[in-house]
Amino acid sequence: MLPSLKHLPRDEAESVLASFAKTLLPTPEEHPPSFPDPALAARLLQELQQRAEIVNIKNPDEVRGRVFSVLAQELSSYALRSSNINEIKARLGERGVLRSDYYKIELPPNIRELHKRGIRPNHIESAIRYPSAVEHLTQEGSDPTGEPELLISLFAKTIGSLTDAHGFTLLVESQRIGATQRVLGAWRIYHADIQWPSRATPLAILKAFVEVFGVIFEVGDGPPTKFVLYQRIPVPKDRNEINLLRFQKPDRHDLASQQLLRINSEGYAEVAIAFIIDMTIYLAALRGHPAAPVREPYSERASEVIKMSGEDRLFVERGSEGGYAVRRRDSERASDVLPTQAEAIERARELNPGAPPLVERVRYTTGGKPDKWRKP
Repeated sequence: MLPSLKHLPRDEAESVLASFAKTLLPTPEEHPPSFPDPALAARLLQELQQRAEIVNIKNPDEVRGRVFSVLAQELSSYALRSSNINEIKARLGERGVLRSDYYKIELPPNIRELHKRGIRPNHIESAIRYPSAVEHLTQEGSDPTGEPELLISLFAKTIGSLTDAHGFTLLVESQRIGATQRVLGAWRIYHADIQWPSRATPLAILKAFVEVFGVIFEVGDGPPTKFVLYQRIPVPKDRNEINLLRFQKPDRHDLASQQLLRINSEGYAEVAIAFIIDMTIYLAALRGHPAAPVREPYSERASEVIKMSGEDRLFVERGSEGGYAVRRRDSERASDVLPTQAEAIERARELNPGAPPLVERVRYTTGGKPDKWRKP
């Protein structure tokens, strides 16, 4: 137990520590949640930093990560007295102090749509479990109707550098429900395609992305905007959650809306997050980056070959985060990922000795172009 809390009853100490933890979490508000005793807050932070042993650590992200790790351990020590491990994880998860790799991940039902963006399920899982940066957002103040909060988490995994013409950040948005991250969407955001923010938090990156590729819309009686985050907006009586967003669709353009909202019993839209992306413009921008061509899933591109070679054929394709993946037709997960194409081909032969794999071309040759298939 932290020295500053030893004089308090256990339940009260846990409540104080949980409130203090909330002040350290990123929020979409201009001012973070307040703590009633600034002097106690300063002592708690100092004691956490001492426990985290950050004296010689210069990287602010590592400092913050260590402090949160100690904070999570402290909260767990209180919860262990009265709860089982699943309840502990749920409580820590909702507060946003659970380690990223401890969350359960629920993928969206439209996961195949993300293939067009060069994103696969394993990319999403990697971004959530091992992010470059993460923000657990929460709305300041409780819902006056008593309904549970809509909690948002943003995970960013950066591949390459800002000076790399094809460096990008995979940004995943999810709803935080206890110890579960329910994925709402994922975007491959190339650094060269947006105005890179000076303070590149996941939320700042997402806003910069929406500023370039977003469409102006209105929520209920709210003003025109491209991005809504944690707002309560009046809703006309003739509107429901299905037709709550109003926008002008550009001619011959496909749009994708990303939203987490509800209409409460008082007739207000509780909007956790909402934005609309012009997919026609976004996918066109993705095609300008050869490091991640927008293409049809491998099973569709090889459909004619599959008809001739049978259903058990394995496929070797370039991984979006390096290496080469061995996959079965229509599988969401790779059977294996190897550093080189030659090793991946050999592994595919081991897994299915009855038929040679189909290999994705990665360069232009006299035999074909990239994104076509060949026999090894």
